[in-house]
Parts: sequence; structure tokens; C-alpha cells
Amino acid sequence: VMQTLLLFGVMVIMIAGASALVKQIVGIPTLLSGAVFTLIVALVAMYRKNWILATVGIIIVPLFTIPTRRAGRKRWSLTQEAQACNDEINGILNETLSVSGQLLVKLFGREDREYERYRAANEKMINLNIRESMAGRWFIVVLTTFTSVGPMLIYLAGGIIMMKYDPTRIPRNGRASGIIECPKEI
Repeated sequence: VMQTLLLFGVMVIMIAGASALVKQIVGIPTLLSGAVFTLIVALVAMYRKNWILATVGIIIVPLFTIPTRRAGRKRWSLTQEAQACNDEINGILNETLSVSGQLLVKLFGREDREYERYRAANEKMINLNIRESMAGRWFIVVLTTFTSVGPMLIYLAGGIIMMKYDPTRIPRNGRASGIIECPKEI
């Protein structure tokens, strides 16, 4: 009876995992098609309003990927380090807080060494968490700066077009704002 219940439990877990995996796989094409559709609509809308400002907007978009990729790599490495440190702490706790672990630590008089080992690993974990949090904050600062500078560059290009060339080449009645909002969707 116990083996049957255990087998049933394993089957339920496997079916639930497979169901979640199927939902994720089916959702990927929907997500991609929605992103591609948004990109195409934004590009068409921008180029219909003014091709010069749309080109400036498209050139600005890759500037957003530079800080995003750097911050992503940094946070990924910090997360991996934190996970390794967390594993180390769990190992220390499992070794020293079990009944047999406590007996061995007391028997060999290694309480101070085990305490120091745990304290060092815990301090390392705290420092990693602080560094990870600060990396996230710097990413938000840089991204906010690029979000502010991008529209200013588009307005600058529009102003230069108006002053240097023909004022009729620049969109009127808020159309430049539409060109500024479209790159945010991309």
C-alpha cells in the first residue's frame, strides 16, 4: 500500500510538472507574436509621422540594451555567487545542527571553529545581497537616465530640422510626442 501511494504521489508530481511545461511552451509563440506585432505597429506609426525623427528614435533604442545587458550579467553572476554561498550555509547548518553533528562538534571541541565558519559564510552572504541590491539600483538609475535623454535627443533632432530646414518637415499638433512614445514600446 505504501509503495502504491508513493508511486501515485510521484505520478501526480510528474503530471503537474509536465502540465506546467506545456503551458510555458504554448505561451512562447503567443508572447513572441505579440511582441513582433507591437514592434511592427510602432515602426509603421513612427515612419508615417516623420521618417527622420523615427530613424533617430530607432537609433536611440539600442542605447537601452547596453545598460540592460551589463546589469543583467552583473546580477546573474552575483545571484550565482549568492546561491553558492546559500548552499554553503545550508551545508554548515545541516552538518552542525543535526544530533550527530552536534555530538561530533562537542566531542572534538570544535564549537569555536564551527561558529567562525558559519559567521564568515553568513557575512559573505550579507555582502553579496547588498552588492546585488546596489547593482539593481544602479541599473534603475542608468535606465532612467537613458529614458530621459532619449526623448530629449528626438526633440533636439526635431528642433534642428525646424530651424535648419523647412518647419513643415516636422510634425505638428503633438505628433512629435507620438514619435517619442513609440520607441518606449519597442
